[in-house]
Amino acid sequence: MAAGSAASYCLHTETQALAEQSAHLEDHAAALQKDAATLSEGIALLRRQQDEEKENKQNKRLKENEENARLLKTLQEKEKEAELIRQECASARAEQLAVQKRINDLEKKLKEITSDENGGAGWEPVGPDTVKPPEVNPPGPETDARLRQTARDYLSARKHGKAAELSGHFAPYCNYQYANNREVPNAAIMNNIRESWKKWPQRAYRILKVAYQDNHVEIIYLYRYANQKGRRAQGYARERWQTNSIGKIIHWREDLHPNTPPRESPGYRLAPSNINQSKQ
Repeated sequence: MAAGSAASYCLHTETQALAEQSAHLEDHAAALQKDAATLSEGIALLRRQQDEEKENKQNKRLKENEENARLLKTLQEKEKEAELIRQECASARAEQLAVQKRINDLEKKLKEITSDENGGAGWEPVGPDTVKPPEVNPPGPETDARLRQTARDYLSARKHGKAAELSGHFAPYCNYQYANNREVPNAAIMNNIRESWKKWPQRAYRILKVAYQDNHVEIIYLYRYANQKGRRAQGYARERWQTNSIGKIIHWREDLHPNTPPRESPGYRLAPSNINQSKQ
């Protein structure tokens, strides 16, 4: 009887322990299911975020491609415009050279005609009645005023970087000091001057003298330069021009003097400094 009771108690105890263990396992399984559901939701969220990011990147890439295509089209159009401008410039240049050639031919023909009229002696005097050619810059108040104004306009164009105006003072071709004393096109001279402008973006000039002898002109001036880094340069310059019959420079030289202004060449006429002079 006692043995049966003990066996019954042990069976009851084991059954209860098994029931508790089963309940514990069920709770753990429920917790695992909950964690699995949470993890699944997290994975789904990450996938949505990845899909959205991928879509955004694709849209961004598409927009970039569209923008690049638009920029390429604009660049191609600008290149076409630039090519047209270059062709127009080349045409204008050729026309300018043709005009200058006609001028030179006419001057040569005029000289030959005058030479024939004077017995083949050209412009050299052969007697008291021989007609001399007109001087390019006949000495007098009108020439004084004109050349001083030319000098002011020339230095003003240099000071303010007005390339078109400055280019107009030179002939289509000019023997230029900084081209190894060779005759070069007007454009090559302007390229050299632009390099100087880049080096010295701040410039100031003051005319001291203008002197001339027929088609030879000299301008003497004080210059002051400065760059963006605060570097400065100052001195005196004398430019020596030889001009053609219409006053365009065909031969250009300069000499620089750091401390004292140079003198004009002997025999040159000085244009008075009180003829409507303004500071440069």
